Amino acid sequence: MSRTCVASAPGKVILLGEHWVVSGSYGLAASISLRASVECKEISCSRPEVRIASSLGGVIIDIRKPEKCSGPLCGLGYAAKHLVGILGIEPLCVQCRVASHIPVGAGLGSSAAVAVAFSAAYAGVHGVELDKSLINEAAYAAEEYNHGRPSGIDNTVASYGGLVLYKRGLGVKPLESRVELDALIVNTRIQRSTRRAVEYFQRNLSILEDIREDLIRLVDKLVLRGVELLEKGAIERFGRIMFLSHGLLNGMGVSIPELDWIVHTASAHGAYGAKLTGAGMGGSAIVVGDENALSAVEKECKKRGFEVYRVRLGVEGVKLKCK
Repeated sequence: MSRTCVASAPGKVILLGEHWVVSGSYGLAASISLRASVECKEISCSRPEVRIASSLGGVIIDIRKPEKCSGPLCGLGYAAKHLVGILGIEPLCVQCRVASHIPVGAGLGSSAAVAVAFSAAYAGVHGVELDKSLINEAAYAAEEYNHGRPSGIDNTVASYGGLVLYKRGLGVKPLESRVELDALIVNTRIQRSTRRAVEYFQRNLSILEDIREDLIRLVDKLVLRGVELLEKGAIERFGRIMFLSHGLLNGMGVSIPELDWIVHTASAHGAYGAKLTGAGMGGSAIVVGDENALSAVEKECKKRGFEVYRVRLGVEGVKLKCK
């Protein structure tokens, strides 16, 4: 009897350190309760292929030659090819359906969550039990297709969940501590170019060449102190680090008035902390606080026309069920 497997994986936010990681500082990311899910089932066909249906359309990928595919979902073929090669299994013909609650283009790791969920479901159809390390590797192969040379943060968060610490040269490290807290993600709906934002940040940092290393060391201390505070449950103190981090990013030119407005509104309503998350120059902000503060900020942001998501940070990573 053919197997049907359903897997889901979370999106992510950068809590601290974005942009600075390019120059060698630590970065801290967390999983969010917005998830992508993929259902895969074995079907009969003449060659080993993956047939994918999603809101972005459909695609058929020959596992042996994924490079012949073109489109935003084709990276999943590279994930499947990686799994087949590593496991030494005979590839099946598989039909998959993708669904996601993670907004695309908002810096929340939507493509990585889909890649992780797909990799888990695809492996599951072949009778392979969930192995987060293996799934993470396969999803990275898909992310390479989508983004060139990604950091690996997004797929690692989607695979392992919780908190993930990153530093160039040291790699990506999931933290053992399980910390969960409530937050808002506010999407300005303003499209931004990650490449343009990175280039602009780096140009501004070069102007400050005489204090560049001092700034990077400062951000390192902020990120590592932030991890300690989260692990202690000192969320209000962690929030102050968020506000400070946003100020630094604003000073480096990658915030915009809409993101600054969200941060100031969060502060005015008693939120513990708020900052832009991701590349900046558009995209999203994250707000952490108690129920009263989050409700007030949510109300004000919706009045402004922003898209607001209530999320839980630090949730479980990839999950798999087969029948």
